[in-house]
Amino acid sequence: MSRLIAEIAVDPIGTQEPTESDYVVAAERALKKAVEASGSLQYQINPMSTTIEGEREEVLKVLERMHQAPFEEGARRVITTIRLDERHDQDSSMTHHTDVVHQKLAVSKGSMC
Repeated sequence: MSRLIAEIAVDPIGTQEPTESDYVVAAERALKKAVEASGSLQYQINPMSTTIEGEREEVLKVLERMHQAPFEEGARRVITTIRLDERHDQDSSMTHHTDVVHQKLAVSKGSMC
């Protein structure tokens, strides 16, 4: 099986309120339930999206659940944006992506002084 890193932003529209937080919470609850059931999924909630890491099949299933969650809360329309990152040449992870950038920033900061 292949590890997959996915970024998902679930945006309900056609709701009575301008705030989306209740619908986003529903999507995050669906994710948390999947994480608890799986034991291997990892995630990070970001200000405008959520990043999920795990086996491809599990990640794709949870993306579907997250997309459906706002409908279950009464949203009439949901636009979901998904970005997938999958490598077959080497292992990768969410933390690896950010660690590499932080390391390079530290090096470039030192060379600028």
